[in-house]
Amino acid sequence: MRHKLMFFLIPAFVLIVGTLFATESRMAGLGFPYGYIKDNSEISVYPGAIHRYKTVVIGELPTPGTETNWTLGANMPYQNYVGGVYLNTATNLNVDNYLYDTLSHSLYRLGDLDISKKIQFYLGLQEKYGIGFGMAIDNNKDDIADDPDVKRKSSACYFDLSGGISTDLYDAGLKIKYAGGSAENDSPVYKKFKDEFYLLGLDLAGRYYFKQTNDLDLMYIINGYFNLSSKKTDIADMDDNPVERKIDGTDFMIEAGAGLNYKINDVNTIIFGFKPIRFVSDHKKGSVAGSDVSAELTYNYTYVPEYNLALESSILPWLTARVGARQNYVFYSVKDDEGEDEIEEDSSYDSEFVMNLGLGFNFGRFTIDTVLEKDFLHNGPDFIGGNGNGLASKISLTYSY
Repeated sequence: MRHKLMFFLIPAFVLIVGTLFATESRMAGLGFPYGYIKDNSEISVYPGAIHRYKTVVIGELPTPGTETNWTLGANMPYQNYVGGVYLNTATNLNVDNYLYDTLSHSLYRLGDLDISKKIQFYLGLQEKYGIGFGMAIDNNKDDIADDPDVKRKSSACYFDLSGGISTDLYDAGLKIKYAGGSAENDSPVYKKFKDEFYLLGLDLAGRYYFKQTNDLDLMYIINGYFNLSSKKTDIADMDDNPVERKIDGTDFMIEAGAGLNYKINDVNTIIFGFKPIRFVSDHKKGSVAGSDVSAELTYNYTYVPEYNLALESSILPWLTARVGARQNYVFYSVKDDEGEDEIEEDSSYDSEFVMNLGLGFNFGRFTIDTVLEKDFLHNGPDFIGGNGNGLASKISLTYSY
């Protein structure tokens, strides 16, 4: 794509719906059947579900060797309330994507800010209601050329507020999210210029069980999000005056489906999910103040349909095996309108397939869930030399007290 404005090259603004942080290993081992089974990972989507998991401590190590990806959370009951605290959970926001600009790189340096991880609080009320609050804040100020009076300054923040209700029959959740940041430079060359961005998002999720027996659960699910975003960059013109360059964006997603959990016997359970349609759209429009220069970029994804299939089997009292897969089919299209009748369009059709194997180890109140490393399954352990990746690609630790 031949954009006239270099700032159009920054990645799309996206607030991901429903970041899941709890037993990610169990869900990954089952092929990501989010919504089709009850699991403590659903607290971030349905805050009222915290009442189902009142007395647990959860640790996550999503990727081997990356210490910053550890998360730790605990739920604690008190009378009719349940409190939850989760540390180092993901926001899925990289400030570098928003404040670093090839035209204004003297205002912000890569890596100066990090709000990719947040602290998350939950409070459960009246046995079915739940509310949540998450936050991440960072700022940076440093001298330029060892001059204490001239500084490069940047700051960013993320906040979310969520609420929901959960009963034996249904779950519902809503989350409002905000993120923003700015970068400045006190030097005479850049003092008049500034970078800033904001994102505002709304997530919705619902699940309804239309049939429940001892052996069979049937449910409908629906999820969606809507986000607004804006980035403003003041860059010098030929006369060294600031000129505002702006990108406004909207993106949204809607999906619906149905699923079942069928307990074949005391040992084996099958999970099946089906989403007949999921639609995702991302639109960006850029402009330059005082000129007719503008451009628009639109991505559309239509998933028709998506399937999940998984088996969870209790091999031994202390050992559970899992296998799960997800496959979808997507129609993709992009429209790049650069103005002056320069429009590029492209489209394609593709299929995605993901499959994982997992193991769960149960020792009384302590559980370890793992997703098996595919290289380990193909090549086995590396006993002497080499760079073996180990047995598991994800590990979850849960303690019920």
